[in-house]
Amino acid sequence: MDKWICTKCGKTEISQDTEYCEECSEKPFNKIGGWLYLPATGLILAVIFIIYQFKVAAEVASRVAYYSTLQNIVIFTMVANIILLLLVFHTAILFFNKLKQAPSFCILLCLSNVIIQGIMVFLVTNRLGYSISYDTLLPALQAIATAAIWIPYFMVSVRVKRTFVN
Repeated sequence: MDKWICTKCGKTEISQDTEYCEECSEKPFNKIGGWLYLPATGLILAVIFIIYQFKVAAEVASRVAYYSTLQNIVIFTMVANIILLLLVFHTAILFFNKLKQAPSFCILLCLSNVIIQGIMVFLVTNRLGYSISYDTLLPALQAIATAAIWIPYFMVSVRVKRTFVN
């Protein structure tokens, strides 16, 4: 029969229903690993994406000055992107320094994105008269799916609790 060994130190034999030996389970994780690579990558990509969206919104704002409703939506988009960018920067600083507040700010970032995307769907459908379609709902659905996955993960994960200890 195969022996089960600790996945962290690779030396100590453990029972098959655990992942780490007693010694390793008491230690905090020194680096970001496991599934936390995905939100780490997401934070970096979010900065690039938000800056790009802000640039596009700024270009559109100058072209739609004659249409006040559209201009207001573009201004809302720009303000929302600035808020999200500041929140992403703050969350990334907490995340990469492995501070205790990082999971809370990751949850706040997910919820903020859901709220902003929901407002955007409302504005586009009710103020501009677009019908609700897959293309209209897709960003909001992506934000909801992301929140549905990552909020529970940041709330219950042992890795999260042991990584963000500073």
